[in-house]
Amino acid sequence: MRDGNLDLNSKIYLNPRLDSGVAERARSLFARLVEARGLRDRVGILTSGTSGPSPRLVVLTRQALRASAVAVNSRLGAHAEDVWGLCLPEFHVGGLAIRERAALVGGARVVELCPAGWNPSAVMSKLQEAKVSLLSLVPTQLHDLVGLGAPAPSSLRWVLIGGDRLSPELAQASRALGWPILPSYGMTEAASTIAVARSPNEHELVVLPHVEVRSTATGFLQLRSAALFEASYRLSDEQRLAPDEEGWFTAADLVEIVGAGGLGAGEVVLRVRGRGEDAVKINAELVSLSHLRELWGEVLGVSGALGSSAVGSGERGSLQLGTWLTWLPDARRGAEIVLVVESADLRDLVQPALASWNSRVLPYERVERIFVLPKFPRSELGKIQDARLRELLLEQLREF
Repeated sequence: MRDGNLDLNSKIYLNPRLDSGVAERARSLFARLVEARGLRDRVGILTSGTSGPSPRLVVLTRQALRASAVAVNSRLGAHAEDVWGLCLPEFHVGGLAIRERAALVGGARVVELCPAGWNPSAVMSKLQEAKVSLLSLVPTQLHDLVGLGAPAPSSLRWVLIGGDRLSPELAQASRALGWPILPSYGMTEAASTIAVARSPNEHELVVLPHVEVRSTATGFLQLRSAALFEASYRLSDEQRLAPDEEGWFTAADLVEIVGAGGLGAGEVVLRVRGRGEDAVKINAELVSLSHLRELWGEVLGVSGALGSSAVGSGERGSLQLGTWLTWLPDARRGAEIVLVVESADLRDLVQPALASWNSRVLPYERVERIFVLPKFPRSELGKIQDARLRELLLEQLREF
């Protein structure tokens, strides 16, 4: 799959780091769907939130990928002489979309920038050598390239930034070095990009013309487009999810929409306010905190860290054990998972469990820091107030 040639004859793309059991379930489900329904020209991708209780297999048609690519190409003014830099893995829709965009303009060249893994210095050299003109990155990658302190390659015309929120500080630092960034917003279920900033100097996201948007009464994003997925299936029980009879899909993001929101209705601004679930983005991967807390309870039970009488699962177990998993902002990764304990003694006691945890979870879910907070903030019913707890941790950090 090089130089813009994309094989879309019903193929599934999976992260090689996935748990082998999860990967096998995904392959088996996709194969059965293709065989039983006679599906052709379909692509299967797991949602970026693969660390949740059960990831979903999203099935996209070739037509959906093409509709998205046409809209993005038009926005970027892409043409056959362009050189796309490929830094995103093809098991993410953002990486797969680059192949389709390149093919649709007459075979623009695609240069793989990370064949041996992410290396900012090597990527910078390849950007310059290949005279890459179009590039798509997640904020973590942009952070590393900007951290080199070198001006952006002069060949770059546009750099789409997606997968997670771009912080104002990183945006400012990148612009100072001449990176022609365009913050964007998208999702697997929409075959990649939905909205793109007007210019490198603006942060407002303008909805691309192939997408209609509206919001529910409670503020959740709804969208309709030729680029929408056909259906998705939860791996645990194969529960099917698809756009409704009128073609609308309700996403998990809370939004504010400025403008009419219909096709051909003029400029529509999309302001993403956050997710309506207990989730956080790390390295552009969606991580379910509630799921991680359940796993943490299981790890504590297996390791017998504090004795069987104290073992539970999920929040109940964490309350009994005086430990809590949460997240803190991270300039490079967007966020990091941290462990909080209610005493210094607990910090030592949980070390064996933490070693087991870090060997089981995905790299971006590992815990590298433990905080001691003598008294967790709780509601009247005893529920840990996670937002307040994180505020207290940040106050700790500012004191040091």
